[in-house]
Amino acid sequence: MCEATRPASTDPDPDVARLRNLGPRSAEMLRAIGVTHRSDLEALGAVAVYLAVRRQQQVSLNLLYALHAALLDQDWRALDAPTRRRLRDEVGAR
Repeated sequence: MCEATRPASTDPDPDVARLRNLGPRSAEMLRAIGVTHRSDLEALGAVAVYLAVRRQQQVSLNLLYALHAALLDQDWRALDAPTRRRLRDEVGAR
């Protein structure tokens, strides 16, 4: 099943590999920076986590969108243009 369409976990604090939009490679990148569970992603926020991963390796903005959408439990492709713009602006401001 595609990560974007994977049903939400019933675990209140699932491993990042179980979050919607995040596959094994994304989960590996997050674990490398110490983000292992949804609560870690929530506490730090999608932008901070994206920037931490980006400091370690080259990643596309799709990871940022996937992280944000994972917290909303929605497909990253469903994020509207204003939300994507706001996320990019937040990245640029840091």
